[in-house]
Amino acid sequence: MSKLKNLLLLVLLSASVFSCFSQELTWKLGYNYFFDNAEYSMSTYSTDQTMHGMNLTPELGLRLDDRQTVYAGVNLLKIAGSPSFTDAEDFLA
Repeated sequence: MSKLKNLLLLVLLSASVFSCFSQELTWKLGYNYFFDNAEYSMSTYSTDQTMHGMNLTPELGLRLDDRQTVYAGVNLLKIAGSPSFTDAEDFLA
């Protein structure tokens, strides 16, 4: 009985491995630079500041067919002038 279970397990694993080759590995890289000179004199609604930095968004995906792709990645925020490598990291799915 254990040989039959092992054979069935081998068949299922090999079928799943062969079906994995039908998907395509894909990737995207997003980049956004922002600059906002929000220096309003004597405004009570916002703080005067100049904001600039960049967002970098690398994503890795698995294309299932022509219309369906699953992506996972990270959104990295870097504020210009800050001493840290990144200021915020958000995981994407």
